[in-house]
Amino acid sequence: MDVDHLIPSREPSHSRGAPGFSDGPVNHVPLVSPTVAANSPLITPSLTLESIEITGMRLEDLRPGLSHVRRNWQRFVALRLSADQALPMSPILRPQSIVIVDRHYISLTPHDPHQPTIYGVTLNGSVVFRYLTLDPRCLILRPHVLKYPVELLEIGDGRSPYQFIVGRVAICISQL
Repeated sequence: MDVDHLIPSREPSHSRGAPGFSDGPVNHVPLVSPTVAANSPLITPSLTLESIEITGMRLEDLRPGLSHVRRNWQRFVALRLSADQALPMSPILRPQSIVIVDRHYISLTPHDPHQPTIYGVTLNGSVVFRYLTLDPRCLILRPHVLKYPVELLEIGDGRSPYQFIVGRVAICISQL
């Protein structure tokens, strides 16, 4: 972290980049609605709510769980979490946090075997964030906070569980 991240700026925070990343490559990730994140392969300027700048790392260097179905999709999108999306995964995800979702990583193989992976999943017309387990007939969506219910997402005949997975949460940006 450098002094520019400690001193308040007149610039909007989304244009300064994520705290803790100061030098290095710059990535511009489109902030989109949950519907766009789940359904739009390419993110056009008209679908972008704002651009989130991530500095200090190359997002492309993150290992993808590449799906042949998604190879033509724009890989990274950002979503701003509502309280309903964040609270079941608190304190990992917080309301108004911005998550960078890797839409190429829809594999249920853990990205890091020492940490559980959080996925964005379409459920009842929205996107929720949970830990996932695959059962032969459904996806099991587990919250981090035990007071929230475990949900079962029926896959249905002829459907793939991967049709419901938006992607893996690669980065979470929260304001302290």
